[in-house]
Amino acid sequence: MITQIWAHVPSGERFAVAVDSYGVIMGAMGPLHHSEIEPAKAGNWDADQEVTEDIKNDSDNYRGVTNRPPEA
Repeated sequence: MITQIWAHVPSGERFAVAVDSYGVIMGAMGPLHHSEIEPAKAGNWDADQEVTEDIKNDSDNYRGVTNRPPEA
């Protein structure tokens, strides 16, 4: 699984989201305080089932904002 940071578009709140290799949401946690973003990107978080379901059910209102390295 890969941890990404997603933003809730209407509010701007940030969430840690774990996705599998197909991009399927496996877990989520948040909203995150700005000080929690770097640790979350490193995988230091536990999924919250309610948040996970909320994001799965309303994924159109979320966007990935994780800085990704350029592809080779």
